[in-house]
Amino acid sequence: MPRTKLAATPASGSQPDAAGASAGLSRTMETQIRVAGAEHAQSRRFLDRVSWAIVLVLGAMAIDMWGAPYAQHAKLPRLLAAIQITFLLEFFALIALVVLLRMRLASNLRRDAAQQAVLTQQNERLTGQNDELAQQTELLQEQAVELEGYAAELENRALELNRANGVLQESERRQHALADELRLLTRRLGAGQKAAHLGYWEIDYGSGAKFWSHEMYDLWGVPRRAAPPSMADVVDFLHPEDQQRFRRVMKRALTERVEFTELYRLIRPDGEVRTLQAQGRVVVEGDGPGKLIGTVQDVTDRMQLETQLRQAQKMDAIGKLAGGVAHDFNNILTVIEGYANLLASAGTLEGADRDAIKEILEASHRAAALTRQLLAFSRQQVLQPRLLDVNEAIAGVERMLRRLIGENIEFVTKMQPSIDMVMADPGQVEQVLLNLAVNARDAMPHGGVLEIETANVVLGEMDAKNHRVRTPGPHVMLSVTDTGSGIAPELLDRIFEPFFTTKESGKGTGLGLATVHGIVQQSGGHCSVASEPGRGTTFSVYLPSRAGERDVAGESGQEDRPTLHGDETILFVEDDSSLRTMACAVLRGAGYEVIEASDGLEALRLCGDASVEMDLVISDMVMPVMDGRDLATHVQRLRPGVRTLLMSGYTRDALVHNPDQNPAAWFLEKPFTPDALQRKVREVLDRPNTPEAA
Repeated sequence: MPRTKLAATPASGSQPDAAGASAGLSRTMETQIRVAGAEHAQSRRFLDRVSWAIVLVLGAMAIDMWGAPYAQHAKLPRLLAAIQITFLLEFFALIALVVLLRMRLASNLRRDAAQQAVLTQQNERLTGQNDELAQQTELLQEQAVELEGYAAELENRALELNRANGVLQESERRQHALADELRLLTRRLGAGQKAAHLGYWEIDYGSGAKFWSHEMYDLWGVPRRAAPPSMADVVDFLHPEDQQRFRRVMKRALTERVEFTELYRLIRPDGEVRTLQAQGRVVVEGDGPGKLIGTVQDVTDRMQLETQLRQAQKMDAIGKLAGGVAHDFNNILTVIEGYANLLASAGTLEGADRDAIKEILEASHRAAALTRQLLAFSRQQVLQPRLLDVNEAIAGVERMLRRLIGENIEFVTKMQPSIDMVMADPGQVEQVLLNLAVNARDAMPHGGVLEIETANVVLGEMDAKNHRVRTPGPHVMLSVTDTGSGIAPELLDRIFEPFFTTKESGKGTGLGLATVHGIVQQSGGHCSVASEPGRGTTFSVYLPSRAGERDVAGESGQEDRPTLHGDETILFVEDDSSLRTMACAVLRGAGYEVIEASDGLEALRLCGDASVEMDLVISDMVMPVMDGRDLATHVQRLRPGVRTLLMSGYTRDALVHNPDQNPAAWFLEKPFTPDALQRKVREVLDRPNTPEAA
């Protein structure tokens, strides 16, 4: 505000006449009136501005009072804190404005009263003495000083207003920053919902209004519209078997206001079926009717992984059961087959008795084949892998396969030249081919085409995920394709389960494909199936490639057949008393001195007795307290020159004839015949002390 300063009156020594003094005083009064009018107008404008400032502050306080509950409900602590700080600043600003207004009004009242008194005195002095002009001049000078002080006060208040304006601008800047942060959080929330396939929805109890997030439209596979689809349209997208349950759950949630978590199958417009997990709960704000809010998440991939996990756990449990049964059954078969061979080799049986023994041996052979299938499924059979050319393996059994499938089925091979080598047991690969060929033949009772194909393939990360291959990389693919009846989609997940078959009763044991699965898994590969009812089936086997390697395991020439008798001392360790009795009888019949032990601890005690001589320790692999591998390790420590021959029908963890694990152990697979036992014992005793497998 501009300052108003009055000039001092002349000294009393040079006073003008009364008329001049009156005229000068009149002009001075006119000047003062104009100044007072200007100050009055200026004060009025100031009062108007302060009034509007009070109105704006009150409006801002009302907005903050409205926004605070919303921020508290929306759980936005930063916005709530900003509102509270702003409200406090506005409250102090309001107090300052009221104090300023009161001071201005008081000042104006004082000024008006003073001016009124001055005007009265001046009117009286117009008719009075000239000496009163000097007093009036002094009074005017005093008023000028007061006006200067008032101007200085106005300047100070202007500075305060500028500072308040700066605080307001800073508050606005913070509000803009909070708004930007809120928009950023909103974008991040949307991105997180999209990444998690999580949609958000609302249904207002009072108005019935609905809200869908963008991800809801994407989950349903429909274009984003201004309003969400009706409840009837939502139900139409669901699987028919889930629609009634959905209506029942939503009705109960809307009427009884209860929370829910449900799984539904959604059929998208493109025909894809997805599994959704829907959750909802009631939210009540104040005295209003409230809202039903919830989320919908696509859990299709998670459900598929859980199904695969359950299937793998089930297969593993069945495999453990099959392996345990086969192990115990192998002991029984070894006893049956051993005594039957002893009776057959005795030469005292004739006629019907000899035929009965042959039938017993034939039945034991079939039972042994069955246990081998069980062990193959459970990946516990003993393999003798070597580097193998799959094309050569197919060529070796091609003639047998042609006879096996019959003349009404066309046999086609598509073998890639220069196929990579794989590490596998040749006999087991042939078993895989035979089982797949028999399965294909049975699917084409009226004829068709059976095609065997080989190829070098490279499985990437995505292939490894889809096929559940252990490691991606180069593989050799062996596929068997038929043009038969195919397999229903709902049966594909169970096709490799043991004892599961789609064939008629009496036409299949359900172990063929389970055996294929076990052999391939134990060889480090994977097998998959693709089928369509009425259009045939393709079984594909993937074995890790061993390109660039060559088979150096084979030996040239044949060794002389060893004699089956001897006079060495053998420690025979077996917890099955029947099998131990039979085997010891066979060995004693061959001339050996046999010491029996029922478990590993007893055998260990005998090994520690220096008075007990022994040349060979024969031990079962699976025994209570101490297994055969641990016993072999202790034997090598206590009796360095004594060799160890381990027996078992299966090995779950690793091959027992692995030199890294058992430095001087040979292996004999159960069930074995007396002749096989005698040959293996003689082989172990006659060869140099270098580990070999049976």
